[in-house]
Amino acid sequence: MKKSCGLPPSGFTLIELLVSIAIMILLVGGGVAAYVRLNSRQQLLRTGRTVQEYFRAAQKKARVEDKPTGCDHLLSYEVLVPSNALNQIQLIGECQNGTYPVTSYNFTFPSPVQSLASFNVHFLVLQGGVTNAGTITLIANNLQFNFTVDQGGDMSDGAVTSYP
Repeated sequence: MKKSCGLPPSGFTLIELLVSIAIMILLVGGGVAAYVRLNSRQQLLRTGRTVQEYFRAAQKKARVEDKPTGCDHLLSYEVLVPSNALNQIQLIGECQNGTYPVTSYNFTFPSPVQSLASFNVHFLVLQGGVTNAGTITLIANNLQFNFTVDQGGDMSDGAVTSYP
């Protein structure tokens, strides 16, 4: 029979292992949740910046009177999110002889991003400025991205905040 030298037995008990695993699972779960929230925030920010690019493109096209093919007399460029598709944005040239969607400026928001409400902002050609100015709000996963367009066509930078 071997004698023990007074040293405690080596190794971990089952309870110690379970507690350690539970702590690791909590830490990993918290890390995954933080990553998902950060990813959602970045996705909303990228989509908001893309929407702002559409507004700037409409403003520029209206200022230089960039007529779509088939347009006889350009009146304005419209940035539109229709009420039946709050996850899509379009750029449309409005002329005396009809409307002309600019096909290279059709964009579907990545899921779950969508507009809080439909909007149609018109950038006018001759007099400049905007009709239907206001605040544009995109939402996704309890976050919102807001920016404003004033009557002169100036846009705020926009920011991501918590959605009530």
